Amino acid sequence: MKKVQQQIWRWVRGLSVTALVVTGVAFLLQSSQINLNLEAARIAQDHHRGQGQFGTAVSDFPIGLSNAYAASDDETINLEVSDAPFTPDNSKSNDVYHCFVLKPDFKRDVMVTGVEIIPGNRKIVHHAILYKIEPNQVPAVLAQDKATNGKGWDCFGGPGLMSDNPQNGAAGGNWLSVWVPGAGDGHFPDGIGNPMPKGSLIVMEVHYNLNNGLGSDRSMVKVNIAAEGKQLTPIQSMLQFAPVEIACPDTIKTVACTRENTLRENVARAGVLAGSFLPNGMLQTCGQTAAQYQKGVGDASKVVNSCDQRVRTDTTLYSIGGHMHLLAKSIKIELNPDTNDAKILIDIPKWDYHWQGNYWFRTPVALKPNDVIRTTCVFDNSVENQPIIGDVQTTPKYVMWAEATTDEMCLGILMANVKKD
Repeated sequence: MKKVQQQIWRWVRGLSVTALVVTGVAFLLQSSQINLNLEAARIAQDHHRGQGQFGTAVSDFPIGLSNAYAASDDETINLEVSDAPFTPDNSKSNDVYHCFVLKPDFKRDVMVTGVEIIPGNRKIVHHAILYKIEPNQVPAVLAQDKATNGKGWDCFGGPGLMSDNPQNGAAGGNWLSVWVPGAGDGHFPDGIGNPMPKGSLIVMEVHYNLNNGLGSDRSMVKVNIAAEGKQLTPIQSMLQFAPVEIACPDTIKTVACTRENTLRENVARAGVLAGSFLPNGMLQTCGQTAAQYQKGVGDASKVVNSCDQRVRTDTTLYSIGGHMHLLAKSIKIELNPDTNDAKILIDIPKWDYHWQGNYWFRTPVALKPNDVIRTTCVFDNSVENQPIIGDVQTTPKYVMWAEATTDEMCLGILMANVKKD
């Protein structure tokens, strides 16, 4: 158990260097305040991404959406997630997490220049994450898959592999890409790529939410790789987070509104690593305690969670985005807050769960060691704002960080080139 704990603490501390590529497509606009004209709005609709955050995202740096396409000399690899449609089983829960093995058969070290995840059934696919599996982890992944006759396995928060690489953490794999509502085609702007070594595999974790009915899914993935010898700047992600500790309205004193009850439920559903060590590790990393978030929140319509994290080494930011769920109202990510050099990296004051694409900096942003990045999320846990499942509105509960639709997250996703120590 001590070794497992150490892995979790390393993963939480290493969130800022976990490799993630989040997709999003359109041109890098000139203005810091994004306002789409009618033609741009039409194009966005054609790509199945409503306007969403487009009209409200603000930054002190010029930001926009990338309209990058695959280079003419890129190779496209098409990967089927499964040989036959997969039907998730809701006998235990309406939130099902399943891992599938994808075999790109890389014959050389490659630079990935774009990833497109194509959900087969958007009615039930809540999100999907691609994990890079290192060659030394491949035997364990193949053994896991063989045990189910190649049908994958139920998982939560990643493939469930331990790794000696602190960037991989307890999930056992670097994030390569993610699909969430609003994500676009996934091609990167010219000059950058995500490295994958020869012999790597990809594990795709799909979160199926069955609250609105059952169904089958057969998703697909398209991976673009650069021509051999092409010189590209390697990118990875910095995942900036704040703890999620969302209390109920002060007038509600039910068991469901206690942190202890939510911890028990999350551990029962997701295991002790994701259900307990992770949220508590986030508090420790941010120098906070759960008691700070339990001092009274009125009607709980404006519950603020925040965390400051220091940059460890010279870093260049290329893009930025956020991820939250249904109780979210806003997310703001700031650089060196409360100083004369304070800048807003991204501010989305009106969160839209149905559009979660990312934004690209028109000019990459340089970060220095000991710069501070603050991530702040605001949630509405009032009686009136509870999610409706089926035709029934739920009642307030204490909400913590977890992956289910009715849980929450406060996550800033910054794609970057990070100078190695």
